[in-house]
Amino acid sequence: SAELQDLEGPTRVLARVRGGTLLIDEIGDFSEEIQARIARMMDTPGEHAPRFLATSQSDLAAAMKAGTLRRDLYYRLSGATLHVPALRDRVDDIALLAAHFLERSETGNTAPRALSEGAAKVFANYQWPGNVRQLKNIMQRLVIMGPDEFDAEIDADQLPQEIRTGSSDLLHSGGNSAIMTTPLREAREAFEREYLKVQINRFSGNISRTAAFIGMERSALHRKLKSLGLTGVAKGDEIGE
Repeated sequence: SAELQDLEGPTRVLARVRGGTLLIDEIGDFSEEIQARIARMMDTPGEHAPRFLATSQSDLAAAMKAGTLRRDLYYRLSGATLHVPALRDRVDDIALLAAHFLERSETGNTAPRALSEGAAKVFANYQWPGNVRQLKNIMQRLVIMGPDEFDAEIDADQLPQEIRTGSSDLLHSGGNSAIMTTPLREAREAFEREYLKVQINRFSGNISRTAAFIGMERSALHRKLKSLGLTGVAKGDEIGE
């Protein structure tokens, strides 16, 4: 994205990719000017023109209707669409991905480790606002900071505080809890609202620091706060950017 903001950037990008695939992460977060440049890049003819892939956590169709995503760019990108559910909606994948990231994160001084049953349950109950990237970062942190005993398990009490305190404790508070009588969507929104309140207060209303801590894109956090009606808990100068 840094190169795209340079007037000569698109030309250099196309020269580098030449016949390959260009992945544009979070396409909905780019300014209109950069979106226009990307659209022109996609129209570049030639035998070695690259293929384009774009990712987004937001609803691009809604963004197009709202005017924040160029219509021509949307239709260029919508030829083939793949929906990847959020990590919280793929509970069975969490343990498999955690094991994969543990293996990839091991160093020569660190013995193989695994999640204990208790830690796996905490992971399964957590909402993962930062999706797979957040899980990867957590596993890397556990490898670096954890003990070196051979085949040592990672227990629940070794997990970062934000994971332990945000692992849907309400689900374990008894069948009479109000959350147990609400539909899943409402319960999830209630949890996300309380979780984000705590994290934003932790960083004195600073959106940038909160987004970095929870492993979420700043623009995505802005949208989430607005959808949950939480814009008032953040600093005015931050939420308005």
